[in-house]
Amino acid sequence: GSLTTLCDLPAQLKWPNDVVVHDRKIAGLLAEATNDAIVIGMGLNMDWPSLPDDIASTATAVSLSGGRVQPLRIVLDSWLRNLERWLRVLETEGSGRKNLQYAQRIRSATLGRRVRIDRAHEMWEGVAVDLGDDGRIVLACDDGGVRSFATGDVVHLRTLEH
Repeated sequence: GSLTTLCDLPAQLKWPNDVVVHDRKIAGLLAEATNDAIVIGMGLNMDWPSLPDDIASTATAVSLSGGRVQPLRIVLDSWLRNLERWLRVLETEGSGRKNLQYAQRIRSATLGRRVRIDRAHEMWEGVAVDLGDDGRIVLACDDGGVRSFATGDVVHLRTLEH
């Protein structure tokens, strides 16, 4: 989307609601349904000289990733146009939802990766193998089972190179 084209960065989606560049969080999205509306909030690290120590190893900014820093009004305009385009795609009879799911899969930084899913009182490790039609992450667990999760904090695990 906007980060890839406007800022010339290899942005990917980290399930469920983060945007990452080189496996570091650059943006996050939150959505909440209230009555007859959905409220969407987004944070984007655009132009930082450096990051605070507590997030420096897991986060980044456009300015710190070698991307082109753009005026925020241009990025916001592009983001809103893309959101509107995807909402129209979703309204398309039959293929709309499948098109969105396809776009999520090809932009995913999570699928095909070893991950840990942390939930309130449980933790699962395995390989993220798919996104369900309902948006759930499907995990081939180390215990041999296959489970899907609607919520949870995902940690991309590093694999040891030999």
